[in-house]
Amino acid sequence: MQSYDSATIEAGTDSLVLMERAGRSIFEFIIDNYKDCLHAGSILTILAGPGNNGGDGLVIARYLLEKGCFVKVVVAASDKYSVEFSKQLSNFRDCVTKSQAKLTECLYLFGENRSELDSLSELSSVDKKQLKQILAESAVVVDALLGTGTNSEPRGEIGAIIETVDRWQTAESAPIISVDVPSGLNVDSGQAYSPCISADSTVAIELIKRGMLQHPAKVHCGEISQISIGIKVDGASQFELLCEDTVAEVPVRNPNSHKGSFGQVFVVGGCRLMPGAPMLSAYSALRSGAGTVYMTSFVGGVQLAAPAELMHIPILDKEYFDSECFPLILSRLEKASAAVIGPGFGSSEKIRPFLAQVLTVLQEKNIPAVIDADALNHLALEIGKDGFELRNHVITPHPGEAARLLKTSTEQVQADRYKAVEELYLRTGATVVLKGASSIVYHGEKGWVNQTGNPYMATAGSGDVLAGIIASLLAQGLDCVESAKLGTFVHGLAGDRAHAQLSGPIIASDIIEAIPGLL
Repeated sequence: MQSYDSATIEAGTDSLVLMERAGRSIFEFIIDNYKDCLHAGSILTILAGPGNNGGDGLVIARYLLEKGCFVKVVVAASDKYSVEFSKQLSNFRDCVTKSQAKLTECLYLFGENRSELDSLSELSSVDKKQLKQILAESAVVVDALLGTGTNSEPRGEIGAIIETVDRWQTAESAPIISVDVPSGLNVDSGQAYSPCISADSTVAIELIKRGMLQHPAKVHCGEISQISIGIKVDGASQFELLCEDTVAEVPVRNPNSHKGSFGQVFVVGGCRLMPGAPMLSAYSALRSGAGTVYMTSFVGGVQLAAPAELMHIPILDKEYFDSECFPLILSRLEKASAAVIGPGFGSSEKIRPFLAQVLTVLQEKNIPAVIDADALNHLALEIGKDGFELRNHVITPHPGEAARLLKTSTEQVQADRYKAVEELYLRTGATVVLKGASSIVYHGEKGWVNQTGNPYMATAGSGDVLAGIIASLLAQGLDCVESAKLGTFVHGLAGDRAHAQLSGPIIASDIIEAIPGLL
C-alpha cells in the first residue's frame, strides 16, 4: 500500500491532496454512521500521532469543527513530526481561530514538548489522568495515532495514550473509529501488539490491509469499511477477498448429461474406530454435485448408517490401512476423477507406506486429490523426499497440521498466517487452504482470503466436509485453485446458513445439508 501511495504522489497527486481526501471521507463516514452520537454539546476527540495518520486525523478534526462540532485534538508529543502533519496542524489552528473557539480547549499535547514546531508551543499539556477525563466526556473518539508502518509494540507517548484508552474503554464508553488501521496492529501479519487500540469501526483507506482480515487483528478492527481517495492501485495485490466476483461459477450442466458427466470421487480414509470422517467427506462430495462417490469402509468396526447413495470399498480384518490394503483400492483409485485422502486415517506408522503408494498412483495417473487431516500428519515426516510431488493436489491443513508440515509451532503459524501459507506452497507445490477463521487459499504468488463462516463451524468433521466439497468440484472439472477457492467460499456460506437456520450450535452434517441450495 505504501508503494501505491508513493507511486500516486510521484505521478503528480500531492500528498496533502490525498490527506485532504482521506480526512474528508472519514469525516463523512462519521457524520453518516454516528448521527446518534452527534448532538448539541457532543465532544469528538481526535487522538493524533506525529505522522501522516495523525495528519489525516487533523483534517477530520477541521471538518468537524467547520460543521460546528465541539472538537478536542490530543497530539502525541514527539521529537519530530511529518511535513504533512505540521501543515495540517497549522490548518487546524487557523480553523480554530476562524471559529472563534479557544485554542486551549481544542488542542492538547500529551507529554512534554520536545519539538521545535511553533504550532505546539502554546498547547496545554495533558497527562494520563487528564486524557482519561477527556475520553470520558467524549461522544466519539477517533484513533489517528499510528498507520500501516507499525512493526513493534507502541512505546513512549503513543504507547501511553493507547494504554490509557484501553483502561478507559468499556462496553458503555464512546465508540472508537480508527483511521486506516487500529494503532498497534501489524497490518502485514495480523499480529496485535500490546498495547493496541480496539476499535468499533475501522475505515480502511483505498485497500483493506491483509492483516486486518486475520485474528487477532480482526477483532481489534471492529466493523471494517473502505474508502477510495484516488490512490492508483495496479491490481497486482498479492491477496484478494474471496467473494462472488473472485470465485468460479459452478459448472453448468448440459441437459443431456448423465452421472458420469460429473465425475467420480473416491474418498480414501478412516480406520476401524474412526469411520465418520470419510463418510462426511463422501456425503458432502455427493451434495456438492459429484456424479458418483466411493469410500473405503472398515468392516467389523464401528458401523454407521451411511447415505444409500454412497458406494463402498470394504476393508476387511484391518485396524488401519497398510500396504496389504493397497490392491483392494487400486482399481477404483485409478478410475477416480478426484480423490480425498486422509480423513480418519489415524496415527499408525503402518499407514505411511500405503499413503506413499496412493500418492504415487495419483501422480502417475494425474488424478487431483484433496489431501487432508491425518494424511498431512504422516506427510509431515515425508515432505522433501522423492516421490511426493503434490503440485496437482490441494492440501487443507488446520494450523496444527500446518505447523507439523513446516516444522514449527502452531503459535508461529497463527502469528503470521500469510507467511505460513506461502511457505506451505513453496514446500509442497500444492494449492494450499490454510483453515481457521478467515481461511486463506494460496497458489503460486497469489492468495485469497475468505470472509464467510462463523465460530460455530469449529466442530468435529467441519474440515472433512470442506475436503468433500473441493474434491467434488475437482471431479466436475474445475482446477485445483478454482476448486479450493469456490469450495472454501461455499463451505463458509453453508456454515452461515446452517447457523442462521438453527439459531445456535451446528454440527458438520448441518453444513452439508446447506450446500445444495447455495451451489
